[in-house]
Amino acid sequence: MGKRYYCSKCEHYHYRGQIYKDHQKFKIEGPSEQTSEEKNFESVLDKSRLQQFKTEIIDEIKDPNFFRELIQREIENLQSKQEKIYKETQEKQSAKISKLQGQVKYLQKQVSSLMLKMDKKGIIRETHHPPSQMESKRQGELSPQTSKPVQFEKQDKEQVKIEEKKEEELEEPVIITKPIKNLDDIEEYIKLLLKPGDSIKIDHLIKKQELQNISLSKLKKAIYTLIENNVLIPNESTSSIQKIDGTIGKLTRVK
Repeated sequence: MGKRYYCSKCEHYHYRGQIYKDHQKFKIEGPSEQTSEEKNFESVLDKSRLQQFKTEIIDEIKDPNFFRELIQREIENLQSKQEKIYKETQEKQSAKISKLQGQVKYLQKQVSSLMLKMDKKGIIRETHHPPSQMESKRQGELSPQTSKPVQFEKQDKEQVKIEEKKEEELEEPVIITKPIKNLDDIEEYIKLLLKPGDSIKIDHLIKKQELQNISLSKLKKAIYTLIENNVLIPNESTSSIQKIDGTIGKLTRVK
């Protein structure tokens, strides 16, 4: 009689055109138990649906673009996850770097402030290191502040005694008309302090009241400039505790 169809109202299967008659004949208003025939029909229907589903899956798998699209989707998912992880990692690292940079800047400011205070008070001075064998061999090499080799003047004991007496005479204060600030002022002060033939130890020079607000680096530059201009001659004095670059312990004015 043809194919039967499922009725959702009574939950039964009917032949086409017999649904209304069956309802009137059996006065069906609600669901009733299925017959063995109906159950068998449902099982066959389920099998046919399963087979159709398998066929569709197989056809889809046979498609050459199926696996390509599947792999592409997986790659896109992995890339999105990696980008998310990378972005989170970069944000954390940038936050840490910014924090460290802030700490470094703060420490640099603290060190600069401390060095400035120490420099103004005259605390930073050249540390004396006894000349080693290597340093003695390097005498006559270029000094880091000059373009010419520093030549030391040889002195005998009598000359040292005479110069020490002259140094005692230099204890009188030098009258200056303006405060010492730049290199020219330092050079002018040293020329006023030392007359031709006078000598002074580095110990005595750095203790001068007029030079207390001058940094040691500026003082060294001024001394090396005067040495290059043949105004001063460096001497390797063993009695001076403080030395410039570990070698120059005394200065003698030539002209």
